[in-house]
Amino acid sequence: MSIAIAQLVGNDDAALVEIDGHRLHRDVSQDWQALQLQAQQAGFSLSIASAYRSFDRQLAIWNAKASGERPVLDSCEQPVDVMQLNERDRLFAILRWSALPGASRHHWGTDIDVYDSAAVAEDYCVQLTAAEVNEGGVFAAMHDWLDTQIQIDKAFGFYRPYADDKGGIAPERWHLSHRPSSAAYQAQLTADALYAFIESQTELFLREAVLENFEQIYVQYVSC
Repeated sequence: MSIAIAQLVGNDDAALVEIDGHRLHRDVSQDWQALQLQAQQAGFSLSIASAYRSFDRQLAIWNAKASGERPVLDSCEQPVDVMQLNERDRLFAILRWSALPGASRHHWGTDIDVYDSAAVAEDYCVQLTAAEVNEGGVFAAMHDWLDTQIQIDKAFGFYRPYADDKGGIAPERWHLSHRPSSAAYQAQLTADALYAFIESQTELFLREAVLENFEQIYVQYVSC
């Protein structure tokens, strides 16, 4: 199956359907609902914090961080004053927690940030932090259950692409990907295709630094 570059980089939402107020890839919806039901039977309310994110939305997040208008966190989730960094260091500080626009897995509708809405009050503001999902966190029990389902291959194709720290994107226990759907997107988002796309994005802050460091970015943050 050939996937158009517009879909790969978040500029085409034709393959999406709406579920629970969020948009997912149509090939993901049935397995997602099956996983939700299984979670409910185990005593959890598996809910979506974030699903599909367009290129324009990711660009807005990226540019706000690159300009110091939005917080950037280090590996310990502490704020970094990015405006005191040179462009290369600023670039990699942002990449620790935020995908390069055009290279986010959320562009595909196959990846979801999740939480247990039954574990918190309705007005709780989900932060998507390690403190929430690791031992002692409000969502830890659900994620422990998810770990088991993934390990025994009972998670309907979902897995954690950022389970381990490989020196690129920080571990994100809240991030699930539907492997049967996302694998094709990942395989077709080649270095050449992504480079050409980024080269054309004149509104992308730090674009020159991205292009100068593109090989490292692609290997460490995109293709892994």
